[in-house]
Formats: sequence, C-alpha cells, structure tokens
Amino acid sequence: MTKLVAWAGNAYFAESMRDLGYDSVLLPHAAMIGWPEIVACCGRQPDMLVYGDISAPPFLRGLESFPCPTIFYAIDTHIHSWYPRYAQAFDLCCVAMRDHLPGFLGHRLQSRHVRWLPLFSREQDRPMPGPLMDQVLFVGKNDPALTPGRFQFLKALGRRVPLTVRQGWYPELYARAKLVLNVSEHHDLNFRVFEALGCGACLLTPHVGHGLLELFRDGEDLFTYDPENMDGLVELIGNLLRGEERRTRVARTGHATVVSGHSASHRARALCEWIDGVDVHELVQLRLEGRGRIFEDWLRLLYLHFAETEESEARAAMYLRDFARSGRSG
Repeated sequence: MTKLVAWAGNAYFAESMRDLGYDSVLLPHAAMIGWPEIVACCGRQPDMLVYGDISAPPFLRGLESFPCPTIFYAIDTHIHSWYPRYAQAFDLCCVAMRDHLPGFLGHRLQSRHVRWLPLFSREQDRPMPGPLMDQVLFVGKNDPALTPGRFQFLKALGRRVPLTVRQGWYPELYARAKLVLNVSEHHDLNFRVFEALGCGACLLTPHVGHGLLELFRDGEDLFTYDPENMDGLVELIGNLLRGEERRTRVARTGHATVVSGHSASHRARALCEWIDGVDVHELVQLRLEGRGRIFEDWLRLLYLHFAETEESEARAAMYLRDFARSGRSG
C-alpha cells in the first residue's frame, strides 16, 4: 500500500517522493492546525507528517501528540533562533545549513535523529536559450530596508563592474548573463546557488561554509569569493569576463554536478532512505510517552513568546491558549 505523507508548510520535494511510493497531501496554511484537521484533509490518517519550513511561527497544534512519525525540514536557521527548540517536538529533523547542526543536538534529539539535507535544484531550474545581454547579473530582492547588507554590497560593486540587478523569472534572466552573482544576506547557503547551477549559469557565490565546497568544487563547478574582499572580487570578475572558454566550461560542469546529485529527486531519495533505515515507530512511541515533558520543556515557552509578539489578536489568543493548556492533553 502506498504510504501517505501529510506535508505542512512547503512541499519542497513531495512530487519526487511519489516515485518512491509516497503519496502526498499538502495541508492548508491555517492559523493553527491539529490532528483532527490533518486527518480530515488527508481523508485518512497519514503514515507520516513532514513540516517543510515556511519561515513562519509554528502552527501545528498538539504536535507532540501526533500518532504518526513527524519530520521537520529546517531551512531558515540563519533567521530563526527558535528552530532548534521547536525541532525537539519532532521525531526526526533535517537541517539545510550544515554548520547549524550542532544547535539541534544534545537536547532531546541525538545525532541519529538529525541529518544534514542540503537545498536542491528544482524542476523549474533548467537552461534556456537567450542572447548574452548582461555582463554580471544579480536576480533577487534588493531593498535598502529589507536587505540592507545586500543593497550596500551591490551598490559598491556596481560602481566598479558592469553589474545588472533584476527581479523576475530567473531561468530566463540567467540565460542572458555571462556571470550570475549570488549575494548571501545572512551568510547562508541559499537556493540561488542551486537555481543558478540548475539553469546552467556560470555562478559567482560567496564562500559561506555550510558544506558548500563539499557539494561543489571551486573553480570547476562554480567560483567563490570573499565578501570582505571587494578588490579581490572585482579582479576575479574582470578575469572571468575576459575568459569565455573558462566560464563556459565551469557552467557546463556545474550544471552536470547539480543534475547528477543535487536535484529534488536526490533529496527525496535521501530522506526516504533515512526514514526506511530508522525504527520510526519506536521514535513515535518514545515521543508519545514523553509528550508532557516535551510540551513543558520545548514548546510551552515558544507559545508564550508568540502570544506576546503576534500582531494578530486572534493568532495571539491561539498561542496563549496553547501556552495555558496541559501538556498531557495533546
């Protein structure tokens, strides 16, 4: 029988899991959603729940009492410091930013419960034909209020190199650029790396850690730069703009590396193989036996925090009710 996965939040590679014997149902982005609503949405009890990070306050009510295996795919750990605490209410946790793994360990979750699962190239990431119109291109948000570090960086770089900043459908835009520039506002290994390589672009990205150079080879799949060394970046860009053969070769190799090992299907397979190798029923039983403690130790203060900071009065009241409830009630 095909296993049924309830996807809360973003269904990052749900479609790829279908090929591996997992049907998926995407849950609505409700203010708060509990087990009865999940079952009603799925049509039956799901065999597993995966919460795909949406960079928003928690909305799974009674999470510690869900009777099926639960997995958290944490991505925006560079933004939300509360993620390691929230993760303790799940059975398993995947972390996209490798250098943040230690923060999830040594609490309720141990090393066998947490795994590095990097970001990936998606189906929409593919090379497209187009004339080379832009020398150096950055595609993305560039707002002095929302991304001040990026804004200042691009402003300074734009004074010294032929830089174009755009927003829009990036596969089409990347097709017209000699060099695609990535800027990481929070020193995270972001989706733009995988998007650009998946689109066959020659990528210039900051050396941020998080396993970047374990996934890709500097000078062979992409080029890295030190964000603190503007002179070095300007010199590298000049050399690359003059070296068409080098750019073409690296772009081709980078695309091949993504296709062969860093697509949504690769991440789906890695997750499914991990789940198949773990006694998830034992993990669920242990969680259910300790759900009162999990609620008191890891969730209750989170609900109080969001009750105090939530702008919506209705949502704040929901968090306050969760804070006030008994952990044994589910």
